[in-house]
Amino acid sequence: MEGKGLIKYSLLSLLLGFIPIVVVFVCYYISPDSAFLRYLFSLSSGHELSYSEEHYNISVIASTYTKIAPLFPVVMFVLFRNKLDIHTIKLDMKRWLRLLPVVILFTTGMYFFLYLGGTNLSANFRGIIKLIARDEYLLLPYYLGIFLTNYFFIWLFLFYCYPVWRSRQLKKRG
Repeated sequence: MEGKGLIKYSLLSLLLGFIPIVVVFVCYYISPDSAFLRYLFSLSSGHELSYSEEHYNISVIASTYTKIAPLFPVVMFVLFRNKLDIHTIKLDMKRWLRLLPVVILFTTGMYFFLYLGGTNLSANFRGIIKLIARDEYLLLPYYLGIFLTNYFFIWLFLFYCYPVWRSRQLKKRG
């Protein structure tokens, strides 16, 4: 898929999603016991998450924040869908309908694991994941990666469904 504005608006919404988590981690690096972080932790606790025992508070906040990642591509699509001049690959409807259940199943399965599982990174894994759980500076790229994964799958689903929306839009005009 390619089109005018697709990369620009996608990167803008992704950057807007990354900024708050980076700000929270910078606040944590400067003052781990700040009132701001305690407030965010009180809002975040109680959800199923992926956390580190060594850096429990910041990992709870970051893990909870990654769950709102799907909102960013949805908002981007709603706000800028008329500005996107996307040229999709030519798929006949039969082929498109065959691929749709696979996309839905894959996306649903991925979100099932990310949203319903609580994982202690410090105890349940070995190697690199355990190293990430112990190091507060490696937690930031880890949670940014989870955010990016959540963002990407909804972004992909929205733009997979874009041809259907576009064909309905063209039928209303014509």
